[in-house]
Amino acid sequence: MVYDAERDERDLVTRAFHDERVAAGERRILARGNDAELHSYTPEEYGVLRAGPGPVLTTLRGHMIFTGLVLLGLIGFIWMYASLYFRPIPTPPWGGWLLGVGIFLVFLYFARNLKIEWRAHQLRKERGLPTPTDSTVYQGPGTSPSPDS
Repeated sequence: MVYDAERDERDLVTRAFHDERVAAGERRILARGNDAELHSYTPEEYGVLRAGPGPVLTTLRGHMIFTGLVLLGLIGFIWMYASLYFRPIPTPPWGGWLLGVGIFLVFLYFARNLKIEWRAHQLRKERGLPTPTDSTVYQGPGTSPSPDS
């Protein structure tokens, strides 16, 4: 990677803008965008946290695909487990439905993340901001990337 002194200057300007907005009481997240430039995002523009345990989904399309796969898994589980009640065998245990409830809760979590990322995608598109990468630089005190928390 080639050193770019102008990029350092742009980063300093962005950091100064970010610090000024945080000092004014705004919740901001300092992160690199897909264009490799440093940007100061509001939590609503940032979307879902792009790091941590579990699947790291960084695009709206990734959230859509993953949520769809979880929904297909839920439908498949319900179809397979419910089919046991229509066969000439003893009734399956009701406790198996707890797995279906667990899959449903995972679906709700990813559907919530999809909604947050959809709204963030629309805001970034309106404001001309790139999608943030998974390398968050600084969130600020008391800042959560999820606008719901």
